[in-house]
Amino acid sequence: MKLSKFVVIGSLVLVSMVLGLVGYNSLVGYRIEQRTQTLFADSINSNRMTRDLDEVMRLLQLDVVQTQQWITDISATRALDGLDDGLAEAQAYAERFPRNLSAAREIASELDLPGLVSALAELEAAYPPFYAKGKEMAQAYIEGGPELGNPHMSEFDEVAAAMSAAIEEMLAQGEVAFEQRSEHLGAEQMELAEISSFRNTVSLLSGFIIVLAIIGMAAFVVYFMLRKLTRLTGEFASLAGGNLETVLTESSYWEEFAQLSAAIHSFRDGAAEIAKMNADEHARNETTRARAEAMAGLVSSLGAAVDAALVGDFSQRVSVEHADKDLNGVAGGVNNLLDTVERGLAESGSVLEALANTDLTQRICGDYEGAFGRLKDDTNAVGDKLADVMGQLRDTSVALKVATGEILAGANDLSERTTKQAATVEETSATMEQLSSTVLDNARMAEEVSANAAEVAKAAGEGGEIMDKANMAMERITSS
Repeated sequence: MKLSKFVVIGSLVLVSMVLGLVGYNSLVGYRIEQRTQTLFADSINSNRMTRDLDEVMRLLQLDVVQTQQWITDISATRALDGLDDGLAEAQAYAERFPRNLSAAREIASELDLPGLVSALAELEAAYPPFYAKGKEMAQAYIEGGPELGNPHMSEFDEVAAAMSAAIEEMLAQGEVAFEQRSEHLGAEQMELAEISSFRNTVSLLSGFIIVLAIIGMAAFVVYFMLRKLTRLTGEFASLAGGNLETVLTESSYWEEFAQLSAAIHSFRDGAAEIAKMNADEHARNETTRARAEAMAGLVSSLGAAVDAALVGDFSQRVSVEHADKDLNGVAGGVNNLLDTVERGLAESGSVLEALANTDLTQRICGDYEGAFGRLKDDTNAVGDKLADVMGQLRDTSVALKVATGEILAGANDLSERTTKQAATVEETSATMEQLSSTVLDNARMAEEVSANAAEVAKAAGEGGEIMDKANMAMERITSS
């Protein structure tokens, strides 16, 4: 799952929760405000009406009291001059009484006070008899004095007592109504307090939930995201520092962290590959350097061997103690060449030296190929040819010795045999010349094969001179 998607969803949920709580708090506040305003308006209206009701009730009480007072006064004064306004005043209060009663009944009905309405009804019923009996008594006192008025006094006292009872009932019901209204107002105030407390509780709870949500989101970010990022950053820094053995975090549930972890794994693999390439390059450089050093040593050793060979010293050898097998192979090949040249020249020199010392039995016995093989064959051929020539010379010398003995033994046969001997000597001379030509040809072949064959040519030349001397001797013998 994408972390960004989760964060967006979480943020939307948090914002929705905040907006919901704020909306709910606002709705509750609005309703509380409306209820508060209603209760406050009801309270004000109720207080006003209660106050008006109290005032009207007091006016009703005043109307009854003033009516009774003026009737009693007119009865006592019997309407004497200057004291005859009592009936008019009583009439005025009697006329005001119904209006006040109607106002009190309206307020009591609006305030839903059935007991007071009933008491007002009783008061309304008691007032007409009270007022009528009062006027009747006052008129009796005016017309006949105490004799006519006193009999009406008891009846008036009865209706007056009923009126007082009605007034007391009205006031009692008013007190009850006022107490009820006070209780109602207290209940309304308590309701307002409870509503306010509920509103404060909702606000506090909403704030607490919002704070918890914010703390939860912050804890998630700090504990998980930052911790994860810190660990990944540490791993990357460790890899960047060259520690390729760093233990990396495995793939995460969150897609962004999984991608970042995969990138760090790729970075480590790439760094490991680069390190391996650098190590291989270093190894190749070391190998190249070692090979260059070995090559330099080989060239130095080879140069020394070649310089020695140029002055005829074939005993020098090229060192074969190199780490590179190829260079050791080259050095071994050069040493084999030097060995072959030295051995071939040594054997050729030994054979030529033996030939020079008239030892015609020495031959080159080593196994050679190519030019050295041809030099071996030619040198051995020269030895073989010289051995044949010398064998022929030896046979010829023996024959000469025998011939000379025969000449010395028989002078008589000298002339006969001189001609035959001359022919024999001529054949011998021809054979000697042929031998000399063969020796010279072999000498030229030896010079072409190797400079060292000069000794052979020299020996062959000496043999030719010897043969010439032998021919000259034979010629002298023939001429004698």
